[in-house]
Amino acid sequence: MLTLEHDVSVEFKSLNVWLEGTEHNGQYEIVTWHPHTLPASRRCAITFRTADHKMRPLPSVHYLRLHAACARVAHKSGAATYIDELAKDIARLTVLAEDGSSASVLAAALARVVAI
Repeated sequence: MLTLEHDVSVEFKSLNVWLEGTEHNGQYEIVTWHPHTLPASRRCAITFRTADHKMRPLPSVHYLRLHAACARVAHKSGAATYIDELAKDIARLTVLAEDGSSASVLAAALARVVAI
């Protein structure tokens, strides 16, 4: 589990912000695809530490790397733009189209509910 401030959490879940490891053990740089996503003052290096690794383990390096890879691929492939547009469609959709053209929006909305 990783606890983040609400605005950072939203961007992290949307693959707009990710953590990349540095040469120092347990230290990560906060990275974003768009500079306006997170102000420069909020982008810095962070270090995860714990006094008791059994009671409070550090975030998984593997999951952080996977999240970073997914974020980079989503942005470089253009999928992030599609995902953002789909999220906007979900937010503004009040009624499904009779011709079935809103099926992808419904499927995405249902997938979000199931994921929660």
